[in-house]
Amino acid sequence: MTTEPMTTEEPMTTETIDLTPTWAFAVQVYLAVLDNPDASASGRMEAKEEIMRLARIVDAIKSNNDNDNDNDNDNDNDNDNEMKKPNQTQIRTLEPYFCAGEWVFDDDRIGLEAEAFVCGMSEILDFCLEDSGIDPEEVGDGFKLTFSKDKWPDSTHSLTWLGTSMGGNDYELDSECRNLTIHNSDRRYDVPEGMKGWLCPALYHYFDDAPEKIYLSVARKEK
Repeated sequence: MTTEPMTTEEPMTTETIDLTPTWAFAVQVYLAVLDNPDASASGRMEAKEEIMRLARIVDAIKSNNDNDNDNDNDNDNDNDNEMKKPNQTQIRTLEPYFCAGEWVFDDDRIGLEAEAFVCGMSEILDFCLEDSGIDPEEVGDGFKLTFSKDKWPDSTHSLTWLGTSMGGNDYELDSECRNLTIHNSDRRYDVPEGMKGWLCPALYHYFDDAPEKIYLSVARKEK
C-alpha cells in the first residue's frame, strides 16, 4: 500500500490598490483648468466648485477635531468653546464693489478675492440698491451689504431658497418689503418677473447650510 504525499495549498491573497487621487493632485488638476485660457466657462466653474467642496471637507474635519479636543477640556471652558464654533454670528456684512460688469467682494478672513455675484445675483443687488434710493453707478467703488438668515429691524429685502443647482443654491427675490425705517410706510415693491439668482458654494463660508431665507439690506459705505 502506497501513501500519496500530502500537499498544502497556499491560500490566495487579494491585494487592493487604491487608485483614488490624493487631494493635492486633485487640486493641481483643478488649478490647471483655471489657469488654462482655453478652458470652457462650465469647466472653470466645475473646477472652482470642486476646490470649494474639498475645502468644506477639510473645514468639517478640522471642526470635528476641534470638537473632540473641546470635549477633553474642563467644564469651565464650555463658554469659550461655544464662541469658537463656526457661523455663530447672526448678522454679517460685506462691501461689494463693481468689477468687470459684476458685483464682487473680498473677504480676507476666508481668503476670497473678487468673488463674483453671478447668474442673476448682480441684477438683484442692482434692484435692491435702486429700491433703497441708491444709484448703483454712484457706489461702484463699494457699498455695504448686510445679511442674515434671520430678520432684523433694518433688513429691507429678502431671498427665498428654491433649491440646489451646479453645486450652488438658487434664490428668488421676495416681493414684499416691510421696513418702516427705510421707507416710512408699509409698502410692496414690484419685483421684475423671474428675478432669481444663483449663489456659489462660497455661501457655506457664512452659513452651515443654505438658509430657507436670506434677509438683507444695502447702504452707502460710511465715509
